[in-house]
Amino acid sequence: MSTFPPPPGRMVDLSHGATHFQGSGPIDGKPILLIHGVASWSFAWDPLIPSLEAAGRRIIRLDLYGRGFSARPKIDHTVDLYVDQALELLDALEVERPVDVVGWSMGGAVAVALTDKAPQRVDRLALMAPAGLQAGSQIAAMVLKIPAVGEVMSSLFVRAAMRRGVAQNFTNFARAPEFLAGMLRSLESPGYSRSVLSCLRNFPFRALSPTYARVGRQERRICLLWGTRDRLVPFSAHKQALALLPNAEFVRLEGLDHACHWEDVDLVAKALTRFLA
Repeated sequence: MSTFPPPPGRMVDLSHGATHFQGSGPIDGKPILLIHGVASWSFAWDPLIPSLEAAGRRIIRLDLYGRGFSARPKIDHTVDLYVDQALELLDALEVERPVDVVGWSMGGAVAVALTDKAPQRVDRLALMAPAGLQAGSQIAAMVLKIPAVGEVMSSLFVRAAMRRGVAQNFTNFARAPEFLAGMLRSLESPGYSRSVLSCLRNFPFRALSPTYARVGRQERRICLLWGTRDRLVPFSAHKQALALLPNAEFVRLEGLDHACHWEDVDLVAKALTRFLA
């Protein structure tokens, strides 16, 4: 990661290597854990941070292993790996009270799995176009196209696929250059492609329905936010999500794509802070 500028946050040593996280807001504020998607890192939450800070929240946004400034362990990148990383980070930061958890895309699936594994650690759960449903994710389809021609060629394929995938996050491209710039900081770093490739091969992008169903039977407040023009995790998948999470509040984000909080930060921030208030 020598091509990276200095990390914007702090590093903490966990079981599978150093984890980078960005913390802000009052230390005594109610904690909120933000979990990014498959190809991004903690910068992906930048648009929402001012609103969450204004609400007096203690914000914790981590870089999942293999992304951003976190370590790139040479192990299978599974949902359990990311869940354990998040829980270990909360322990390392001595966060004892239940946290609100917000997950976007693959991070939504991680958030659901975390809530299933450690329900006592989670208060409210907000999911933005979450992956993990049988109804389909174009993320999962990527792995079917990765050629079995060795890790070097596969890594090149992953880089190309991730670059193309950035465009699939947006319908309104006004903030796309800023998002792409953030993505490239991780995309070009050593170990990134290997990590994402392992994730595409080992993460249950379409196989977490039982986990969703168990969380749906818990007594907790859940909010589901989805852009109607989402192509990466199609808007139509919200029907299955609501069937599995029958008590969830649903926020339909009209005209927005997968990167909904970059396309219309005011709309998404208002819906999110209202739910978390």
